[in-house]
Formats: sequence, C-alpha cells, structure tokens
Amino acid sequence: EEADTVTVGIVYQPSWLEGFSLSADWYEIDLHDALFQPGFQVIVDGCFAGDQTYCPYVVRDPATRQILRIDSVFINASNQILEGVDAEMRYARDVDFFDGANENLSWRLFMTQVYENSIQNPNAPRDYFDREQPDLRITTNLTYGIGPFRAFIQGRWLNGSLLNRLWTT
Repeated sequence: EEADTVTVGIVYQPSWLEGFSLSADWYEIDLHDALFQPGFQVIVDGCFAGDQTYCPYVVRDPATRQILRIDSVFINASNQILEGVDAEMRYARDVDFFDGANENLSWRLFMTQVYENSIQNPNAPRDYFDREQPDLRITTNLTYGIGPFRAFIQGRWLNGSLLNRLWTT
C-alpha cells in the first residue's frame, strides 16, 4: 500500500469564552494498491456485475449454481479514496448548582462528513461505499460532575443512506 494524504485543520479557542474550543479537519486519502476486506454483499454484487476480482470468493454448487459460501478475505484493490471533514466543538466550565460543591459541566459535539469513500478494482467501475453508508454522523454528549460522581448522556444521529440490492453505477 502507498498513500497520498492531505490534511488541513484549524483550532479556535476564543479568549472571550473560556472553556470553549472548536476544531475542524479536512482530509483526503488516496491509497494505491490498497488492501481491504469487502463485505459479503459487496462480493456477491461485484461478481454478479462481472468484476472478476470478486468471483473467486463466491463458492457455488457445481450442479445448481446456488451460492454455498462467500469468503470475505483481504484483497488488493487498485485504488481507494476517502475524503471528508471531522469537526469537534467543546464547552466546559465549573458550575455551582449545590453551594460549595466541586462541580463541572461539559458539552461536546463531534461531526463527520464523508464526501467520498470509494474503491476501484482492476477492470471494474469505481464502487462508491458512501452511497450505502451515512455520509453525515453527529454525536453529542453532556457530562456533569460533582466530586467523585459523574453523569453522562450521549446522543447520536446518522443521516439517511440508501440500501438497494439492485444498485448499479
């Protein structure tokens, strides 16, 4: 494997809002001669579409041609591209809900936006995994601490994705 990787990031911590920080990173990873482990459906779909890279991993009954087994192993791909943005926002501060207690409150938000997640096998069209996976993921959490006690709540949101057994490019 050999990769060309480009990343650019920023961090913002304003002096006027103590305990707040915002960071964002853009990345693009272009991997050549990549090793990857395709899922079972990717293998079957690829073989059905004529990609001979996948067909040796679909074991069929010689008489009925029914699939008996699918081997999901690491294989070489010509090229894999992953591009996106990761961002984090955080705010933490001491609070005083109970008089004189050592208390703190923090909030964090994580966001990942994937612009491209694709793989190209020899003699096959580019396969865009991001069509089957959510391209936007957001996780947020709130933590309250008082002395040695901590309470934590977290939420996660994934935008819609397309699952289509008949998908073609």
